[in-house]
Amino acid sequence: MVRYFLKQTKIDFLDKKVITYGIAVKSDNKIIREIDDICLDKEKLSNLISLCNSEELCEIHLDEVIESFLQNDESF
Repeated sequence: MVRYFLKQTKIDFLDKKVITYGIAVKSDNKIIREIDDICLDKEKLSNLISLCNSEELCEIHLDEVIESFLQNDESF
C-alpha cells in the first residue's frame, strides 16, 4: 500500500526564499516518487494528501488528481 506525505521545499524566487509544498509517495517505507512545487498553500495540499490516503489512491492516478486539484483547488 502506498502512503502520501507532505513535502516542503525552499526555493529562491525573485531574490526571496519561498516555501513550496509537494507530495512524497512511499511504499514499503521507501520513497518511490516525489513531486515538488505543487502549491504554496500547505493546508489545502495537506487536505488533498489526507484524502488520497483515506481513499487509498493508487499512485498511477496521482497525476490526474494533482491536475484536478490545480484546476479546481477551491473544492479541496
